[in-house]
Amino acid sequence: MSLKLYADITDSWSVSAGYRTVEGGADVDEVHNFAWLHYAVQSASYRF
Repeated sequence: MSLKLYADITDSWSVSAGYRTVEGGADVDEVHNFAWLHYAVQSASYRF
């Protein structure tokens, strides 16, 4: 899941930044492994 804010810089360029979280793991008899990751994301896009 992510939450991002977008901004159009020009008609062709846009940028975005936000927050993302990923959760997952394995629950079997041999191992119990779970992770919950949080990180910032940013991107730039060019439309032509």
